[in-house]
Order: sequence, then C-alpha cells, then structure tokens
Amino acid sequence: MNKTFYSLSGLPRSGSTLLSSILNQHPQIHSSETSCVLDILSDSSDSVMKQRHNYNISEEQEIKLYKSILHSFYDTIDKPIIFDKNRGWPKAAKRELITGERKMICTTRPIAEIVSSYILLLDKTVVGTSFIDKHLNSCYRPITTRNRAMCVWDGYLLKPYEVMKTALKTIRDDILLIAYDDICNDTDTVMQRVHSFFNINSSFTYNYTNIKHINSERDEEGWGIKGLHDIRPLIKRTSKPPQEIIGEELTAYFSKFDL
Repeated sequence: MNKTFYSLSGLPRSGSTLLSSILNQHPQIHSSETSCVLDILSDSSDSVMKQRHNYNISEEQEIKLYKSILHSFYDTIDKPIIFDKNRGWPKAAKRELITGERKMICTTRPIAEIVSSYILLLDKTVVGTSFIDKHLNSCYRPITTRNRAMCVWDGYLLKPYEVMKTALKTIRDDILLIAYDDICNDTDTVMQRVHSFFNINSSFTYNYTNIKHINSERDEEGWGIKGLHDIRPLIKRTSKPPQEIIGEELTAYFSKFDL
C-alpha cells in the first residue's frame, strides 16, 4: 500500500493526543502515539555523517536509507495516511525529502495553561516520583509549586517552544497551527481545517462524544506521572484559570511567551 506521511507536533499539554485520537477514527488515517521513528532517523543521520569520512555515501543513498526506515516502521499499518507524532519534526533536517510531504500539524496553548496543567497532574502524583520532582531533588531544591512550574518551563517546555517558534518563522506555510481552545470548543471546524489542509476526504463524520485513546503512552514508566496522556471520551474543557493554580505573578510571566 502506498502511504502518505505527515507530521503531528506541538507544545506539551496542548491537545495533540486528543487530536490524534480523533484522527484515528477516520478509516484512512493512522495517527501515532509519541513516536520514536524520528529519533531512529536522527541516530541514522549521525551514523551517516560519521561514515562519510570513510565511505562515499551519496545524498540519494542517504535519503533512500531514511525512507526505508520510515516505510518499514509503518509497514504493518494498513492505512494510507500516516501522522507521525513527535515534537522534533518542525526542526528535522531533510524532513520533506524523507517523508515526501512538507505539511504538518502543530498544536499550541497559552504557556501558563500548559504549566498549570502539569502542576495539577503533579499534585495528584506521589511527591518525589515524577520526573519533575526527581529533577528538583537532584538539584537540592524544595518541591514547591513555583519550583515545579519553573522546572517544567526551563527543563521540559522551553525547548519545544523554541522549536515551534523558529518553525513558525521559517516554514509557516507548511504548518497547520491548531489552538487547544479550538479543539475543545469548535472541534468540527478544526477537523474541517485538517481535511482541507491535507486534502483528505471530508465526507467522514467524527464522533466527539465517545473518543477513545487507542495508542497507549508509557506515562508512569517514562515520566512518573499517571494520566499524562489520558483523554476524556467527551470533549469538555474543565481547566481552571492558571491564576488559581500557579498565581498571578507566574501567570503574567509565562504569558510573555505565548505564540
């Protein structure tokens, strides 16, 4: 089966998992969980660069190698449209040559809301077990809401933020930017935009009242946070204002970075 490969990226906690779950309802679409294929491609690229000193490797051979990895990775998926999810796609070198397509989805959300979302999950997690708390402990910093918030921003949110910010300046026409609020409040319009941007058959009707997350993520094993990628079967925004969670000062600080 011939497959078309697109990329799904975005800021953490900005709706990419929810959007991926909705896309997976479409009979022609497979949207992955957070995928390692880009990391495999990056490792392969590093190996090629090292071997260039000893062997004559043409760019054509290099690209064919990457394409074979991508197609082999998804060989068992019997659907013609693939959305591979990874936050690194906006900066991936030779992305268009590897996937054959330029277009991608990037989800976004106000930074203060993202940080607040992490804090709410951390408050439900046993103190000291999450990747955030372990980092704070390793730096001998007390586990407080402020320290957790700044750790989320500096250690885990700033990099994907900078990647997306650069991409929006350099390859803006390739990106379908989707806001978290729009996914929650106007889902049907969002899916129409997706269909239009990627030229997908728009006759399919999605079910927004019984959404299932078919791709599991190793939240507790990898991050020590239960429910990091959980979604509700019914789309409904329940988030409190970030001021109520991280306070006015941090909310104002993080608002400076909104895309």
